[in-house]
Amino acid sequence: MIKSWDKRGRTLPKDKRNRGIAKLKNWRVAVFERDNYTCQNCNIRGGNLEAHHKKQWAKYPDLRYKIDNGVTLCYECHKLIDKYRH
Repeated sequence: MIKSWDKRGRTLPKDKRNRGIAKLKNWRVAVFERDNYTCQNCNIRGGNLEAHHKKQWAKYPDLRYKIDNGVTLCYECHKLIDKYRH
């Protein structure tokens, strides 16, 4: 959904944009460390890892940065779980 201020060419203040990016990066690192940088589906350690939200980002905004809502997956396993990648 496009906000009305997007149509006028306005953007969020830089501090608000970066705040979300930093929180997401911190969440990803915390999920990776908890899972010991190991895919929780195929148990391969390292490689091209991604942090997956168990409950959707858009539908559950309160759970976006909760570590319990994340799981470490490799790229290939993440493709199997997320339908948007097909």
